[in-house]
Amino acid sequence: MSETNKQQFNHIVAASGYTLPLAIVIAVATWTLHGGFTIDRILGLIICVLTMLILLFVDRVNNFIRTRTMLSGTIFIFLYASMPFLHTIRNADYASLAMASSYFFLFRCYHKQECIVDIFHLFICLGIAILLFPPTLLFIPLYILYTGILVHKISWRTIFAAIIGFATPFWIILPVIEYMGKLADVWQNFCSTNNLFNINIQHISQNELGILFSVLAICLITIVAGIHSAATQFNEKVRTRVLFNILMMQQVAIIVYIILMPTLIHSLVALLVMNSAPILAHYFAIAHGKTVITLFVIFLLAMPSIPLFEKFILWITI
Repeated sequence: MSETNKQQFNHIVAASGYTLPLAIVIAVATWTLHGGFTIDRILGLIICVLTMLILLFVDRVNNFIRTRTMLSGTIFIFLYASMPFLHTIRNADYASLAMASSYFFLFRCYHKQECIVDIFHLFICLGIAILLFPPTLLFIPLYILYTGILVHKISWRTIFAAIIGFATPFWIILPVIEYMGKLADVWQNFCSTNNLFNINIQHISQNELGILFSVLAICLITIVAGIHSAATQFNEKVRTRVLFNILMMQQVAIIVYIILMPTLIHSLVALLVMNSAPILAHYFAIAHGKTVITLFVIFLLAMPSIPLFEKFILWITI
């Protein structure tokens, strides 16, 4: 293969119409190999696919990547398939779906004169996410900041729309939960946010190797993607720059929350993967040179290898 073709490898993969179907086939095969299809795992796969479709829709509507590609959804489902601990459904998976949906309404607010309806739906999504996975409450100040960055003019109507939208899922769902006698369980889930700084190094070192390596790998590659974006932002539209910077701020926040709440790392990784997919897709789809090709190949090979490496480490320590 010539030097020119080698430099085009990541672009060929990004532009190919076979990339996403192949990733879906790999995901289904991985779900099968790592435990078969129980109800919880089937639900996990369904939510994974729905989140992937929403990410693709958000990417397509906002023209986040200059080239025509489905790489954001492909990377998302590839990362999920590479992490067997994510295959069983958790409340954080539903929260990840709700937060991915919130990106659609958040990005629609860009420099709009009137975005009351979008703000209302945005905070409905956040309310659902918080109701399902209470630690996402920590993202509320960030979303207020994002809204202040994107919205052209914030009025009292906008603030009331946010408050009513946030409260709507609680008004609808909490009475049903109370009728079912599960309100105490919901309150216990909200109390899980007191896990800040509850770090158990022994637990992480012995039982969470695969998760830890996966998080480190994603963080390193997204740092590279962020540096590349900062260096080449002059090639992008102003709108794309703003949206990408919001995703990077969200990425930093998720990483900080993982550090502060390591006992919730299983759940927070679902949010990390969802937010990382469009960032990595943007980088791999438009970056040039040998460095990005090398990182792309390492990414494709390393992520599925981490669970195998974890099993090997556990096997030699038994």
